[in-house]
Amino acid sequence: MILGIDTSNYTTSAAVLDGEALTQQKQLLEVRPGERGLRQSDALFQHTRNLPLLFDKLPPMDEVTAVGVSTRPRNVEGSYMPCFLAGISAATAAAKTAGCPLYTTSHQVGHILAALYGAGALEMIRAPFVAFHVSGGTTEALLVEPHKEELISARCVAASSDLKAGQLIDRTGVRLGLQFPCGPALEQLALQSRVSYKIKPSMQGANCSLSGVENQVDKRLQAGDAPADIARFVLSSVSAALQGMVQAVFAEYGRLPLLFAGGVMSNTILRRELETAFGGGVAPPALRCDKAAGLAVQQRTGMMTVLSVSKLNFYLRSLLEGDAPLQNLYVSGEISNFKRYPTSGHCYFTLRDEKAQLKCVLFAAQGAHLRFAPENGMRVICRGRVSVYERDGVYQLYVDDMQPQGAGALAVAFEQLKSRLAAAGLFDESHKQPIPKYPRRIGVATSAYGAAVADIKQITARRFPAAELVIAPTVVQGDGAPESIARSIEQLDKMGLDVLIVGRGGGSMEDLWAFNTETVINAVYTCKTPIISAVGHETDFTITDFVADMRAPTPSAAAELAVPDREEELRRIAQLERIASRALRSLLERENQRLDSCLARRGSAGVYISTRLERLQALMNGNRQQIRLRLERENTRLERVLEQIEAYSPLAVLRRGYTLVRHTDGSPVTKKEELSPGTALRLQFADGSVPVQVLEEREDE
Repeated sequence: MILGIDTSNYTTSAAVLDGEALTQQKQLLEVRPGERGLRQSDALFQHTRNLPLLFDKLPPMDEVTAVGVSTRPRNVEGSYMPCFLAGISAATAAAKTAGCPLYTTSHQVGHILAALYGAGALEMIRAPFVAFHVSGGTTEALLVEPHKEELISARCVAASSDLKAGQLIDRTGVRLGLQFPCGPALEQLALQSRVSYKIKPSMQGANCSLSGVENQVDKRLQAGDAPADIARFVLSSVSAALQGMVQAVFAEYGRLPLLFAGGVMSNTILRRELETAFGGGVAPPALRCDKAAGLAVQQRTGMMTVLSVSKLNFYLRSLLEGDAPLQNLYVSGEISNFKRYPTSGHCYFTLRDEKAQLKCVLFAAQGAHLRFAPENGMRVICRGRVSVYERDGVYQLYVDDMQPQGAGALAVAFEQLKSRLAAAGLFDESHKQPIPKYPRRIGVATSAYGAAVADIKQITARRFPAAELVIAPTVVQGDGAPESIARSIEQLDKMGLDVLIVGRGGGSMEDLWAFNTETVINAVYTCKTPIISAVGHETDFTITDFVADMRAPTPSAAAELAVPDREEELRRIAQLERIASRALRSLLERENQRLDSCLARRGSAGVYISTRLERLQALMNGNRQQIRLRLERENTRLERVLEQIEAYSPLAVLRRGYTLVRHTDGSPVTKKEELSPGTALRLQFADGSVPVQVLEEREDE
């Protein structure tokens, strides 16, 4: 009979393992309503109070052969919490009373061993594996390896850099009015949600960050989101963070077997999502007593000799997945029987050559990263791991990556996409905009910490300091890079800038692949602001280069193309000034010569005009004299004519005493026969006329 004791934060637990029978008792520590944690002094007090009560509920311990206890959180230097003192005291007393050995280890190792025991996976201790310890105070990925003295050693290879998963769950629950600890209640609440979240975890290498999720919870509460939806969002965020850690650890250490331990892993939502994505063992929720199972493993050195089919398949799987060469190998062959399930996105196919065949599976998460569509008859090279599908007892290749044999997948995808976009007209010169000669504001979409932005700043400041740079910090590599680049382009395009520079420094074709995605290409094509593409080195080409209005071989060259060189412009202006000055001087000289010539010609004309004026004056004087003489002669003639007229004038005759007889119509009377009695006449005298009438006709006497 083995007694196990653990007095960690929030749970007092004790268990007895008697042969194959495990009996355990546990008591959650009380936390005051509204509080988000428990002080160590309170925890120590409650552990001391709870342990005797738990012992009373266990079977009689008259034949205890070993006692085990957790003495620290982790097997690392400096790991200590006062709450473990209660368990140490009780275990020491029990071992002395029973006269049996006392075994000590860490709470974390106890979690791992308990999970192995609960999952029926004790065989895993024979080879390296990865254990995730996810609890109220811990969110860590541990590289677990066999150890001669401690049975296993656990080394942290990834962790949460701030808030732990259990802390996030409890803090969210408190905000939603749930009783602390909030894990089970938050799970039940999340199961009521019908919202599905696709979360992009915040990763720093292999480490995750959860503090941003807590901030999002506050925003969703303020926005009035339903409590069930908030609960589901938090659990989806934790799941995404754990999946990100798994992928990072696999990338570093290979595809090792997985184990999930800790109280948070009792959550059915997390278990389902992680098991679906990666498989692995998970302890049942009920098995939370850490040390009892650990001591059982330590004491049962013989291991079982009669195995069930499931145990055998699990053991074979552990052997295969513990063989490092089989966890990262390349296999070439021809694809046959290829089938993709539309619901899950998983792909199943056979890889074969002339003599043999191998079953393969490509899960949706890995298939999403392929740059081409696998087809039957295609010769490929697959990278993956060999393992056993336990249910069917079939070994198969779990494919992590696939490349066309011969040309690389990226090269094939590049040419396919380039041809398709060229046919669609995205490269047409008619769509390209000119780059302004003297831009005032320049947008830059690139990494805020790379060499590219530093080069652009330095060159722009040197060449054209009048230009203002607007930097949009952008993720240019890895997951989320295409969306980040497109988002930066769209933001800068709305700011009324003169030109944009989009790019990054050099790297492999894989590193630069974000600039070959349709997300980025569409953003560049639809951008109203002229764009200079500056991706990689001079020999690097991306499809963005073909779509952009101008391609620069490097970010430095892009800065030189975007702005003029101030010194060169000043030299050009000075040269233009010299040319203009010379031209002006030449023009002035020519005009001065013309003026002198005119003035010279003007002097000769003055003499000529003066002579002509003198001649004209003489002519005028002569003409004036002739006119005067002629006028005198004509006056004389006129006077003589007037005298003659006067002599012959009837008035002159009338003045001498004569009278003129006229009819009333003014005609003169020249004959007697024109007169008769009653005829009216007028007698014209020298000084006037009078009317008369013929009274009678008489004969002259």
